[in-house]
Amino acid sequence: MRQLIVDCEASGLQAQSYPIQIAWVDIATRETDEFYIKPHHTWQHWDYNAQDIHNIRREELMHTGLSVSDAARRFLDAVDHGNCRVYSDAPACEGFWLGRLLLTAGVTPAVAPLEVAHVLDLLPGRPTQSHMAKIMRSQLRPHDALGDCLMILDAYKQASNCTQGNTSE
Repeated sequence: MRQLIVDCEASGLQAQSYPIQIAWVDIATRETDEFYIKPHHTWQHWDYNAQDIHNIRREELMHTGLSVSDAARRFLDAVDHGNCRVYSDAPACEGFWLGRLLLTAGVTPAVAPLEVAHVLDLLPGRPTQSHMAKIMRSQLRPHDALGDCLMILDAYKQASNCTQGNTSE
């Protein structure tokens, strides 16, 4: 089964926020994808404080973003319509924004409801999970969806190597 680390950037953190950038990295192959999403006409919320963090302007999304339906199809193709496990460092947030995308597009995964698991669930045992959490806390995230995915994957690989007794990278 395919395993992806997913990250979203959003219009804000409020209940009316929506995804503006989605990226993922395949844990096994390191294959990546990322894209901006053109806000749906019903998505009006915009938090300029969030814009200052992710440096994505709404105007840029209007010109370069995929439509909501194209973005939803691309994501569902990546998760193979359910034959995939999706992980994130913030599963509640990612699940919320991906759910909003799919709901607005009027599509749902064919096999099962979309579930986003915590990336720490990839590792066996509390010591390894704690080590990965410590690595992630020390990272300076770019607040770019793909950059964040790659940093999470790097933390996972480092923690996995420590589990296997291999501390060299």
